[in-house]
Amino acid sequence: MVELKIQCPTCKHQILVRGKPSEKIIITCPQCNTRGEFTFPLDASTAPVQNEPDTQRPLGVTILAILAIFYASTNIFKLLFSASLLNLASPLNSLNLIPPLLLLLDIVVSAVFFVIAYAFWKGLQWSWFVAIILLVIEIVLQISVPLSLAIFLKTPFSGFFYYLLIIYAVVFVVIFSLILFYLTRPHVKTYFHVGHRGDFKSIIRAKRKIVYGLVIILIMTSIIVVLGFQSTGTISLKSVQTQENPREPGDMTITAELTGGSPFGRVNASLFYATYFGEGSESGSETMQPMGMNRYSAILHGSNGSEIWCVIESGNIVLGERTFQEGHVERSSRTSLAITNITQTPETPTTQTMSITITVHVTSNATITDVMFIKEFIAPSGYNGSSDSDMQKINNDTYSETIYASGAEGFDTGFSGENPQGTFVSGTTIYYRIAAKDASGNTAVQTKHITIK
Repeated sequence: MVELKIQCPTCKHQILVRGKPSEKIIITCPQCNTRGEFTFPLDASTAPVQNEPDTQRPLGVTILAILAIFYASTNIFKLLFSASLLNLASPLNSLNLIPPLLLLLDIVVSAVFFVIAYAFWKGLQWSWFVAIILLVIEIVLQISVPLSLAIFLKTPFSGFFYYLLIIYAVVFVVIFSLILFYLTRPHVKTYFHVGHRGDFKSIIRAKRKIVYGLVIILIMTSIIVVLGFQSTGTISLKSVQTQENPREPGDMTITAELTGGSPFGRVNASLFYATYFGEGSESGSETMQPMGMNRYSAILHGSNGSEIWCVIESGNIVLGERTFQEGHVERSSRTSLAITNITQTPETPTTQTMSITITVHVTSNATITDVMFIKEFIAPSGYNGSSDSDMQKINNDTYSETIYASGAEGFDTGFSGENPQGTFVSGTTIYYRIAAKDASGNTAVQTKHITIK
């Protein structure tokens, strides 16, 4: 009897066979199920020698394995840190920064990277195919995400964050492409026992469970991504709450509840505000902080007797406006204070318009002390802002204010009387409020808005 160790020509698996010289046998590889015929030589010394594959791990593969371990480890630390934040007995506990589904996906990703790192270290053949598939998927995703935002979500090809996303995608496409190129080098494929005809087919047959598992994971991930970015409805303002007429001036927390958006594409909200009638006036904007699913809050500070006007928007969509009072704001009939005859020139501003003049009549049987003009800009490009100023008195009861464009952004420069060389952008919405006060303390307001067409 002759005992020989031969190599499967498909998957290179070592097979021990026994037989007589010149005997012909049929062999089925237990690794890949390849069937073949083998004839024992007359002289065992002339039998084909099985050369052990090169088991020297390439330096690049070692580096990739270490990087995979490093990424998975840092991801675990990030998860632990996020979990600790969510469990803190503090206001952070209500922010809902990390949705549970994303935590679960992070855990799965970390586990996959640990497994791939081990397989790379050991030179397991299947890990090479898994890495190639994942790299191709990542390259496709990095290319498709910016395009999807532009095509399906109608995000304009402009703005700082969009360009940042483009740079991020390009960098990672280059990195993943270089790794893909490296893994296809002959010495790397040799280390993973890859490079002979029929390897891929044999792997599919020999590793059916792994392949089926990867297909299931890919399908489930695709379903989660599709459903996660599926809109649950038009973004709208459901409610706004705050403490009405607080007796003592101080911080006022404004809470807004929105509807719509998607589980992954969290709705964002901003608040543009102006305070007046109190001790001084101010205007500005606040990014509303998340307090749970589609609930957001912002803290504003006013003075006793002040009124706070808020415009709430998401992206470049105005969701609504609200007015709150801090302390007592006089609204009475003891004087005849009134704001009438508001006109704008031109009446219908367009993208060729460089400025808009607002004229108003303010009358009272008491001396008028203040006539303020507050502006809130919501531009399609996402460049938004607010400002306030005193209206210019033209005659006894007529006041005027001019709104100037600023290049392509459609935002007022804030310099009265200076006309920059620019026009408004189509779709820009300008909310403005005229607030008047007379010597008796009586107040009146009027709110209008302009849409650039």
